Amino acid sequence: MLLLYSVQGGFGCALDKSSKKLIIIGSGNQDNPLMYDANHIPLLGLDVWEHAYYLRYKNKRPEYVSNWWNVVNWKFVNCAYESFVVKGKKFEMTPDGTIKL
Repeated sequence: MLLLYSVQGGFGCALDKSSKKLIIIGSGNQDNPLMYDANHIPLLGLDVWEHAYYLRYKNKRPEYVSNWWNVVNWKFVNCAYESFVVKGKKFEMTPDGTIKL
């Protein structure tokens, strides 16, 4: 968890389509992890830029990260994992940001 407290950007869990393995990706600044490798399918992400937590948590980033785990939609993460990894399905993102599996 120490890494998450000091990152200026974000982190995520993704599927590497080439190796079919789950990977942890960190991104600095405002970079999107997908900018580095289009073979990565994001499954879970955490924004640790101040805009994501400052209004509620001020400078208490560790508290924000700790509480973030309680609001992760694990059902969706599992569904995405099962769809992409196990079944090899693709997803579609609609203009309003909705993801269709």
